[in-house]
Amino acid sequence: MKSGVMKRKALNKQIISLAVLLVAAAALGIVVFALSREGGGSPEPESVSVPAVDETVYIIQGTINALTIQNEHGEFTVRRGEGDEFRIPALERFPQDTAALSSLLYRLSHLRSQGTLEGIQNLAPFGLSTPRAVITVELEDGERRFLAIGAEAPDGRNIYVSSGESDGNTGGEAREVQLADSYDLSNCFRRDLDFLNLAVTPASGGDGQTLEFERIELGGLVRGKEPVTIVYSPLDETSTVPGIRNPYRITSPLEINLSLDRGIQPLQALFGLTADSVAAVLETPASRTRYGLDKPYSIARVRGAESFSLIASAPDDTGRVYLTLEGRDIVYTAAVSKLPWLDRTFFDLMDRLVVIPFIDRIAEAEVIDHERGSVFSFALSGEGDDLVVRSDNAVIDTAQFRAFYQTLLTAMYDEYYDGVLPAGAAPLAEILYRYRDGSPPDRVSFYPGSSRRVLTVFNGGRPFYTHRTYVDKLLKDCTEIREGKKVLPYL
Repeated sequence: MKSGVMKRKALNKQIISLAVLLVAAAALGIVVFALSREGGGSPEPESVSVPAVDETVYIIQGTINALTIQNEHGEFTVRRGEGDEFRIPALERFPQDTAALSSLLYRLSHLRSQGTLEGIQNLAPFGLSTPRAVITVELEDGERRFLAIGAEAPDGRNIYVSSGESDGNTGGEAREVQLADSYDLSNCFRRDLDFLNLAVTPASGGDGQTLEFERIELGGLVRGKEPVTIVYSPLDETSTVPGIRNPYRITSPLEINLSLDRGIQPLQALFGLTADSVAAVLETPASRTRYGLDKPYSIARVRGAESFSLIASAPDDTGRVYLTLEGRDIVYTAAVSKLPWLDRTFFDLMDRLVVIPFIDRIAEAEVIDHERGSVFSFALSGEGDDLVVRSDNAVIDTAQFRAFYQTLLTAMYDEYYDGVLPAGAAPLAEILYRYRDGSPPDRVSFYPGSSRRVLTVFNGGRPFYTHRTYVDKLLKDCTEIREGKKVLPYL
């Protein structure tokens, strides 16, 4: 009984396989007949053959040593090198995508026939009288073969090809047309530049969490006369000073910490950059003009274990940027979203908090209201839970002072100011920090601005805008905390 069931199953499989072959052959016959009518009366093929289910027919048989591709973009040659690595000799001076080239050769050498149409005299209906691409193949034994690639087949999955030992100019001689998988031939329509490696910059050093470099310089037209220099200095792990630890510092056009929130990510994007495509090879210095690289919109120079320089154009209307790596004459394209450093200024990258001294370092914090002639002085002693705060010999509630101290620390630069303080300008208010270790005091000064803004200056440096609401709350809280009232942090 069991043996009979197995025999019926085997018979059913044979019937199904036969049906599939008959349907495929019929479909190919219909396609050819329709194309023949459209092509101006070319006769039907003498025969249509489809490989058996368990049969593999390779269109190009033999080991490929080299090939030349001709398509709408031009002509280029791919050749086998040492270690069976394939390269484009004309682009030898550039890094190439050897994996893509190997895939191209592998798919051609394993190109399977999905069906054969024999006795074809008119190749036009199949797109083979003027092929989309012609491939000249040089085999290991010295034989040369040609593969012409024509139109897509109606099934949307295959493509018509013609192969042989000639270039396809056969006159009225009957030809054999085969079907091949479109995906296996997709790389044959690409440019030679599409096979260049798209890796532009090396990966960053460090342990994967710390971005390490010696110096980064950001310049170009977008930054005008204020290029940015950032340095990295490894932290001294033996330091006992607590608080926010930041090894990154902007040194030009001013001295200030790099923002750990907004500044690190744009710099990280400089490393391990992969382009979207290759636009061109720079043959002459003058060709830079075509891509906006003669007067760079943005420049990034990285110095460190691996040094490199990127030169970039302004984004076009589609958000695409042209860029090149100094010393490599390739113009890449990349989406502006991949280049967050492109237009960042020092103000975009810098820490906006004016100064953030650790509370246990402070001997005295003084707030001066110049408009009203008032001075609020807070003397600190002790540390941690033993912190004691006095003002005019009165003890201030420690928890309340800590809330007030958070307001002191949130003095920040809210907006960029392109100018200097007016001559003779006098501050509206100031914060003065004196330190227990005898370090020079730090002074934050607020000057009259405009539109509910003040100009904030740290230790006599350059001014930036701060919202006037901050100064108003600061002065209001000074009065209330001395009166024993509860205050809340500014942010």
